[in-house]
Amino acid sequence: MHQTSTVLSIDRVSRSFGRGDRRRTVVNGLSLRVHEGEIVCLLGPNGAGKTTTVKMASTLLAPDDGTVTVCGVDAVARPAQARRHLSLVLGGERGFYLRASAIDNLRFFAQIAAVPHHEQERRIADALEQVSLTDRRDARVETFSRGMRQRLHIARAVVGSSRLLLLDEPTTGLDVESALQIRRIVAGLRQQGKGVLLTTHAMPEAEFLADRVVVISSGTAVASGTVRELAGRVRIDGVSSYTVPQDWREDDADRVRWPGCVRNVETGVHNGVCMIDVAWCGGEPAGRDLPDGLRRSGSREATLEDVYLALLRSSRRDGAGDGRGVADGGR
Repeated sequence: MHQTSTVLSIDRVSRSFGRGDRRRTVVNGLSLRVHEGEIVCLLGPNGAGKTTTVKMASTLLAPDDGTVTVCGVDAVARPAQARRHLSLVLGGERGFYLRASAIDNLRFFAQIAAVPHHEQERRIADALEQVSLTDRRDARVETFSRGMRQRLHIARAVVGSSRLLLLDEPTTGLDVESALQIRRIVAGLRQQGKGVLLTTHAMPEAEFLADRVVVISSGTAVASGTVRELAGRVRIDGVSSYTVPQDWREDDADRVRWPGCVRNVETGVHNGVCMIDVAWCGGEPAGRDLPDGLRRSGSREATLEDVYLALLRSSRRDGAGDGRGVADGGR
């Protein structure tokens, strides 16, 4: 197998906030790696420690314990040197001089990133072309939509020619078309040999972009791998959908004694019809194994969302995750 360089290594990192009785551990012994030409998606519920992990990787926060290495540089001992190899995209409305043009903003940040003067204009032009903002290069950023500003954030990261890009929920709050544009841009970074650590709550986004997924819960790694590997780990062979009676309540699914082959059950509303999705292994639940009133409407392969929910439910039932396979990413 072709070996690639590791651009980010996080090894047994922990971070807490607060003092005394109010001290709270946000990240607890987390390990992960990102290689060049690879997109790793960090998934977890709100408060799981995703943004804290990204900030430690970027040197904005120092870990209480553990090590962070960026392109071979100890980011805890030598943060300034580590920052030369990475770019952080937190996104949002801020981060630019709004009354200045897009190109003037990028010129400023190119200087901050110590881009050689003779290369700045070429890199800026390339970055604007990558994010489809060449025609707005001279427009003030204050005239940009949220999606355009998010693309400009990525252009800012690209200008520095960093080997590692850290993207924290880059499509949050964007319309469908703008989010799709961002995803295509991020996918293109892989082709340039960039290593990308991406956090997101959008499962289709992670499924589209990720070479590997790391799921964390309560600051601890639950599992790592491709979608297929994770599905095999939680033993999901398929997902069947059933319509339910009108008086069915969301918590009714937790009260039913499902057969042993069921791995996870989620209740939701699809096109105004109350339904449940049953993730199963070995054989599809049918006939007498099902609660009264359920009617099968179809089946499909497991998605990342199905796997993710099953992993979280399992980790909460069994306690903290073991993080197996997270440290080396299977490479």
